[in-house]
Amino acid sequence: MSFELNIRKSFFLRFLIVVSCLFLFESCRFVSIQESLRSYILVKSALNFNSYISRKEWKKAALVARFYSMSVSVFGIGDATLDGFKSGSAYSAREDFAADLLAYTVFAEDDQFLPLLYQLIPAKIRDSRLAFNLACFHSIRGDKWKMIHYMKMAFSLRMTVDQFDAERDFDRFRRDIDFRRILDQHRKKTVRFE
Repeated sequence: MSFELNIRKSFFLRFLIVVSCLFLFESCRFVSIQESLRSYILVKSALNFNSYISRKEWKKAALVARFYSMSVSVFGIGDATLDGFKSGSAYSAREDFAADLLAYTVFAEDDQFLPLLYQLIPAKIRDSRLAFNLACFHSIRGDKWKMIHYMKMAFSLRMTVDQFDAERDFDRFRRDIDFRRILDQHRKKTVRFE
C-alpha cells in the first residue's frame, strides 16, 4: 500500500507527535503546557492551511483542516497571535484560520469543515477579513440579513466600500435596496473623512 504524503512531511510528523502528546497530557494539570501545545497546533495549522489554499491545493488544505479538527476534538482551540509578514501588525491565528476556511469552503465547494469553522469563529470578531468573508459566504448562500450583519461588522473593522464593490460574491444583491443603502452610507462616511 502506498500512502502518499508529499505535504511537508516534517509538519505531518510533528503533528502526529503533538497529537500523541495531547493524549498523554490530557489529564495533565500543567495548563501552560496544554495552552502552548494548543497554540502551536493552531499556528502551524493556520499557516500551512493558508499556504495550500493560496496555491489552490485543496486536497492538501483539507488534510491540514482534518488534522486540526482531530486535535480540536481532543485539546480545544488555541488563541494565538501572529505577526503579518507584509504589514508587521499582529492578528489572530484563530480568526485568520476561520477566514481561510470560509474561502476554502467557497472555492473548493466543500462544506465538510463548516462545524470546525463555526467553532473557530469567536464571540467577538476583531478581524475585518473574517467579517468580510462571512458577508461573502452568506451572500453566496442567499442569506441577505446575515450578509448585511457581517457587512456592517466589516465596515466597523475598517473594510472599505471599494472592497465590497470589487467582490463578485455580492453580485446577487447589487440591486437590493438594503445592500445599496449600506454601501452608500459608508461611501458618504469615506468622502467626509477625506
